[in-house]
Amino acid sequence: MRLPKAQGVDNSSYPVVVSVPRPALEASVPSLVELFDGVEDTKVRNEWQKAAIAALCLILVVDARQRDRASIAA
Repeated sequence: MRLPKAQGVDNSSYPVVVSVPRPALEASVPSLVELFDGVEDTKVRNEWQKAAIAALCLILVVDARQRDRASIAA
């Protein structure tokens, strides 16, 4: 599955999306949050943590859509 083509953007070189095992996804959340433990400014740390979680959610949405399409095709 390729990413949707945005107007004027060639995404033919983008990576193919693959399914991510659930244990790996669940383990990644604490790891992402802990990456920013060294950031002393609480507000900055919280914003960076939210951005990391949002990026993970994007992966989850793509995975869910891929699974839905696979189950419909089956």
